[in-house]
Amino acid sequence: MHGDGETAWTEYTADEAYTIRDLTEQEAIEQADSIWLDCVQASKSDSQRLAGLEASSLDQDEALAEIYQLLSGGEA
Repeated sequence: MHGDGETAWTEYTADEAYTIRDLTEQEAIEQADSIWLDCVQASKSDSQRLAGLEASSLDQDEALAEIYQLLSGGEA
């Protein structure tokens, strides 16, 4: 605090720098694929999205069970 009772403060200023370059063909393809998958997902109904999540959860459960079986000496 200053002697006059006001709180002291400091102001900072930052400069930002950006590097811009052309995309490679592979990067452009990957970005287009990502955008397309986002559009496909957004066009699904809520029930379709929930069904996908449930299927994914079941797949993960099966994978974990298989890993557990392998770790305990069994065959997958």
